[in-house]
Amino acid sequence: MNSYTATEAKRYFGQILDECLFEKKAIPVQRHGRIIAYLVPSEKWVEPQVEQVNKPLEALIKLQTIRERHSGKKTKGDSVLLLKNLREERTNHLMQVSKKRALK
Repeated sequence: MNSYTATEAKRYFGQILDECLFEKKAIPVQRHGRIIAYLVPSEKWVEPQVEQVNKPLEALIKLQTIRERHSGKKTKGDSVLLLKNLREERTNHLMQVSKKRALK
C-alpha cells in the first residue's frame, strides 16, 4: 500500500486522488512517520455513513408505527406512557407464556 507524507499529499493531491479512485483503496497520509489520515474512495465512505443516519430514522418510524397501533389506548400521545403500556403488555404476555409452559 502506498503511503504519502503530508507534504507529498499536498504536492501530489490530484495524482493521489486518481490513485485512490482507480485502485478503490484507502491511502494513508503520514506526518512525522505516523499515519494521521486516510484518503478513502467515496463508495467506501458514503455507504456506512448513510446506514448510520438511517438507523435512528428507522427507530423513529418503528416508534411511530407502535404509537399508531396503540393510539386507541390512553397514551394521550405521551411517549413515556406509551412505553409504560408496552412494557406492561410485554410483561403480561411473558407471564402468560410462562404459565402455559408450567402447565405442560
